[in-house]
Amino acid sequence: MTFTAYDSYEAAMADLEARITQLNENLLPRQRLIRDNHERQFVVAVAEDDHLVYGDIPTPDDKGNRERGYLTGMWYSDWLEQGEYGDNHVALVLFSIPERAFELARELGWPGLEYLRAARKARRDSDPYRLTVLIAASEVAASTLG
Repeated sequence: MTFTAYDSYEAAMADLEARITQLNENLLPRQRLIRDNHERQFVVAVAEDDHLVYGDIPTPDDKGNRERGYLTGMWYSDWLEQGEYGDNHVALVLFSIPERAFELARELGWPGLEYLRAARKARRDSDPYRLTVLIAASEVAASTLG
């Protein structure tokens, strides 16, 4: 992580807005669809160290965050299983998932990429089809992340 010093609050805010504009200009088509969808959504975003963050995003808030590229809702991960209300920029979102897959992720303790990769390799689960959606999602994530 790097830190930048600014001469003023205004300079910091101008830099922040420039970075947000750049993120929005470089969105993938699927990220634009997620940003522009005004229905309730379930999404998976990437965090540090192969951790996934699962978002339950209700209809857009009235703060205009969606237009700026931010998704506001409850975010869950194996770091914070009870969830936290907040915003994430859609540039971090890998894909949307069906509600059923979201609930399965909850049951599994919000698995990260390593768990999904291991499940895909081993196929040891007593009901391999249960993980199909999340495993397929992990393959999308792996190809996105390299």
